[in-house]
Amino acid sequence: MFGNAIVGRRDRLRRSRLHHDVCVLGSHRIAHRSIVDVPCSDGTDGPPIRIMVVNLHLEHGREVERCELRRLQVQILLQWVWKGIGDVESCGGGDGDIAGIIIAGDFNAFPDEPGANNVT
Repeated sequence: MFGNAIVGRRDRLRRSRLHHDVCVLGSHRIAHRSIVDVPCSDGTDGPPIRIMVVNLHLEHGREVERCELRRLQVQILLQWVWKGIGDVESCGGGDGDIAGIIIAGDFNAFPDEPGANNVT
């Protein structure tokens, strides 16, 4: 849908329970969210680390209307991300809290834009 993807190596996520979700941000723009349990990197059989990975593609353009649309898209995105944290248990996430959130993708924004600054 709209050309976005999240790709991961199966051998690195072999014990992972993957939960994938899509949020339509409007103007033919979307974000993907995956919640994954990543095995310990130290080679032990310790508990996995649960992370949320978000890939997005926001509106482009320098016009004021486009900047405002990006700000609204970021607002929708952040509400969806926080809701996703609360939904971990209901999606079969199990017994762990999310240790981190990675938000990446094409923000199509300038560093001084309010929308982009709201993500950090």
